This record gives sequence, C-alpha cells and structure tokens, in this order.
Amino acid sequence: MEASRRPAYIAAVRPLLLMLVVLCGCRGANDYLAKIPKVPDAGNEDLMPAPPNATLLATSQNAPRALQVVGDSVVWLNQGGRPVGEKGVFSVSGPGAPVKAHATGGTDILAVAADSTAVYWLAPREGKIYKQARGGGEVQTVAETEGLTRAMVIDDTDVYWAENEAIYRVPKAGGKVQTVSPAGLPDVLAVDEAFVYWYSSVQGVLNRVPKKGGARAKVHADDQHTLHTFFIDGNDLFVTYGSESAMVIQRLPKAGGAAVTVADKLQAGTDFAIDGSNIYWITEDDIWKVPRSGGSATKAVEKLRHGTDVAVDDRYIYWADRTRIQRVAK
Repeated sequence: MEASRRPAYIAAVRPLLLMLVVLCGCRGANDYLAKIPKVPDAGNEDLMPAPPNATLLATSQNAPRALQVVGDSVVWLNQGGRPVGEKGVFSVSGPGAPVKAHATGGTDILAVAADSTAVYWLAPREGKIYKQARGGGEVQTVAETEGLTRAMVIDDTDVYWAENEAIYRVPKAGGKVQTVSPAGLPDVLAVDEAFVYWYSSVQGVLNRVPKKGGARAKVHADDQHTLHTFFIDGNDLFVTYGSESAMVIQRLPKAGGAAVTVADKLQAGTDFAIDGSNIYWITEDDIWKVPRSGGSATKAVEKLRHGTDVAVDDRYIYWADRTRIQRVAK
C-alpha cells in the first residue's frame, strides 16, 4: 500500500477494530465460541471404522507399519510419532481380541517378522535382533548387530538381515552369524525356498544369492527408474516404480529375464500385497487391485483415512492407517 494512503486506511478500519475488541471481551462472544464443536482428536476418531463397513482389529496405535498376517493373527510394529499409543511390536488374533504387546518402552523397531511360533524384530539402536513366543513370555536375543541395518526377513529356519554392505543370517534359535553375501547397501530383502533377493537403490540392481552363500546373480536392473519395491510370489517376481498417477507394475521370472508390464498409469502405492489372483496396493485414500496376469486396476476398498500399509490372506484385506488396524472381506 502507498504511504500517502495509509492514514486514510487506518482511519477507516479503526472503528471495526474497536468493535471486534468489544465483542471479544463480552460474555456473549465467549458463550458462542464455547458452542463451536471441536474436531475429535486421534484418540477418539480412531474408535470408528473407516470406511464404515470395515471391521476394527486394533485402535489407538502409534503409526502402525509392516502388517503381516500369520495364521489367525495380524502382527505389526508401531513406528511412533502419533499422540496416541506406544512404539513397539504388537499383534491381535481377531475382532474383539486384546492387542498383545511384544516390545514396548519406546524402543525403535526397524523391521518385524513372524511365523507360527514366534515374533522377531530388529532394534537398530540397541544393535539386536529379538524374538518372543507368539503367546508371550521371555524376550530372547537372537543376534547382535554392529552397523547400519536396513531390513530383516525370515524363512523356516533362519533370520536374514541387511547390515552395512552385506547380508547375514543366523538360526532362529540363535547361534553363529554367517555372511550370506556382500550386497552393496541393500534396501529391500526377500527370500524363497532357495535364494535371498535384495535391491539396492544406490546401485539400481536387484540381485539374488543362494541362502547358504555362493555366487550372486543379477536378476533385474533398470537404468531409467528407481524401484519402489519388489516382491516375489510362486515363480514370479514383481517390481514397481513411477510417480503419482504414473506407477508401473512389472512381472518377470525369479531367475531374471524380460519384464512384462502388468499395469501402468496407476496411483502410486505406499505398500503392496499379493495373493493367487491379484496384486494390491494402498494409497492414503483407497486400496487398489489388479490381476497379477495383467489388466485394469480397480478399487478394492474405498474411502480410507490416511492409509499406509496393506496385507491379505485368503479371506480378508487388512490395512493400517495412522492409528488403526482394520479389515474387510475380499
């Protein structure tokens, strides 16, 4: 505003300012403000399913991540940073069942995995991999870590993790730690019956190596794109990349080979799951699916609230948002 116009402007607005001061100081104004409905905080909002047809499995969680369905239970880690709930590792066996705490006390957890008997988690600040029986009990140390850890997975007998520039394994019962392979800063790990797979965003390469060690082999490399993630199922390996509204899902043989596009021009997901028929991914608002053989993407679940992670079994689609674990029938 020009300097010559400032006095006139101030003179014009001064009466309005005085009126606002009087109104704010009167009792009637305070009564009016007291009647304005308050926006529910996370501790109340999360007690209702979203969408309405969802079934709540757990509420008041603290940024749940890494959902896994094991038998009749869902296992996850609470990353922290929300005003409700605790950080740690938790599980629940179904609607109305109590949430079981496996690790609490503010511990930072990087990764969690579970089988039919135990829950395993990687605590990077403590430099340890822990386990506890699914039913609870003593927490045991499986292995100690010394460097920068990034991921952890399990198979029937061993625990595998990425640390610094290598992949290591140790028996689930604990014991001698063995080096599986140098790995070049791996970000994502997966295992099947015979191999360990990993992807390094620094190198832009997806590799695999025999579980017991040996020569590693390049499975997939893309100089043009950085992968979001990869996942394996049966004889297939899937990779995803791309930005918002331009995500691509591709399929290729686990041993490597030509990649075939399953679908493209998709809403980018923050987490993925797969069953015998479909690939699922979650955005903040919806869960999408596409046939694993290729086809059109459709919404499997609509109108989420801040969705983050997704998992599936034969009957249900499970997901996490900021404070809840929920599911719907497929």
